[in-house]
Amino acid sequence: MLVLKGAGAGLAPYQSGRLVGSAHTGLIVVIIHLLSVACGVYELCFDFGGAKAIFGVVKAIPALLAAIFISISSIHAEIIFGNLGSSGRGGLDTASQQITSTTWLAQGFTTPVSGGLLNLESIVLGLSVNSGFTDTRVQLFANSGGLPSGSALATVLGSVASNTPALYTFTLASPYLLSSGTTYWIVVSDPDVGDQYNWVFNEDQINPSGQNSSGYLWPSAGTLRTINGGANWSDRSAFTQSDAAFYLNASAAPVIPEPGTWAAAALLAGGAAFARWRKRKSA
Repeated sequence: MLVLKGAGAGLAPYQSGRLVGSAHTGLIVVIIHLLSVACGVYELCFDFGGAKAIFGVVKAIPALLAAIFISISSIHAEIIFGNLGSSGRGGLDTASQQITSTTWLAQGFTTPVSGGLLNLESIVLGLSVNSGFTDTRVQLFANSGGLPSGSALATVLGSVASNTPALYTFTLASPYLLSSGTTYWIVVSDPDVGDQYNWVFNEDQINPSGQNSSGYLWPSAGTLRTINGGANWSDRSAFTQSDAAFYLNASAAPVIPEPGTWAAAALLAGGAAFARWRKRKSA
């Protein structure tokens, strides 16, 4: 598995989750525009009424696609879970949990059973380093038996280079679509042996919770720590490690129309074009 590393914190060159949307849609738009041009040429050369009707159908579809893309692009991410408040502006403490290549910390969360914002876009952590420049690794894991399980669903690499606690944003290369009513784990670790950095605590010393009426929950034993690289995990929910500062940003998953929707739109546009043609012909 190839994992590319960015030069700074928050860069996300690799993400192994599901893609929302597809490059195929862009190709479809190009094909439709080419068909529009072809029908236009046919209409000019032969002045055939049927071509006008076809041209009207094809010409209407790009406008429909554009409206859908504008709707999708207007979806914004918001804070759905964490311990830095609904705006993510909670203060950072100087106390922290040390993160190394073998000492990792995990924060769990459970998505709402129905509805909610499930398109995970970024993870924001409060971090610092004692000295120098240290690489960071933030991963999303599935849950099994109350523990992080299996291969990482998403991996974001970055770095931290300040001894002053600050918020670092780790953006997924493409949003990961979470399942409803499911528990996941955010696992923070150091990819390099011998390095270390600090996951600092929130100033108010509060546990994670759902934000902005998201419906997200903090599961039982929601904070775990391992000191042997994930071989064994221990519950740290009753300790200060649950205060490790973070929040998650997510948005609503875009709704991509089904083929039947496209067919209905094409029929509507075709009917309108045909009606115009018949009206001009009878005039």
